[in-house]
Amino acid sequence: MITRARTLSINCRNQTAMADIPFPSRHWNRRLPALIKFINNCAPSVIGVQETRDDMAVDITNGLGPNWTFWGLGTAKIIWDSTKWIVVDHHAHRFDSLPDLRK
Repeated sequence: MITRARTLSINCRNQTAMADIPFPSRHWNRRLPALIKFINNCAPSVIGVQETRDDMAVDITNGLGPNWTFWGLGTAKIIWDSTKWIVVDHHAHRFDSLPDLRK
């Protein structure tokens, strides 16, 4: 049996980026509708997002509809269509400092 998945990876840019303050078009509430439209046009069933706080992930899943949910640690999240995927387990580990692999 072959399982197929359409995936999408997006850097959502933190909603409170200081560089965006003087540019209203960059504010999260202005970017969110365009993001939802883009996601719907791509039609993924799994989305990996970065620079996305929990409240932003809630905004995204609410915009996509009631079957969407998310899980993640910090600002990295996985968002998925729960009509197509069932989570059986999840693990999180934060790599605050990585070993120097050049040695």
